[in-house]
Amino acid sequence: MANAQRGEVALTVGGADYILRLGTNALCNLEDELGGSVVDIFSGLEKGGVSIKLLRSILFWGLTEQHPELSRDDVGDLIDDAGGVEAVGKLITKAVSAGMPKSKGKGGKPAGKKKGKA
Repeated sequence: MANAQRGEVALTVGGADYILRLGTNALCNLEDELGGSVVDIFSGLEKGGVSIKLLRSILFWGLTEQHPELSRDDVGDLIDDAGGVEAVGKLITKAVSAGMPKSKGKGGKPAGKKKGKA
């Protein structure tokens, strides 16, 4: 089961459950493979620069922490079986959002909330 507190997102394909997590190690591996920063990689995605190789690489590194048995070809098959590039793109966007730390205000309380005010 995916743990949202850890930035995990569930993926069920063909009756099998997978956990996608784009944590620090996954993002570092992605940067090493692609030779750029995560900011550059994901801003390219936002501008519509989706390459299937890039999508597969992101998914591969996001899955292999929990599922080291998966090969790149396995991940490519998961993309096909999960509904294709568009469906996986949405899943990756969800995982990126889930992995971002929530901003905190002073004293570790969520920003924007004032004590005793409605």
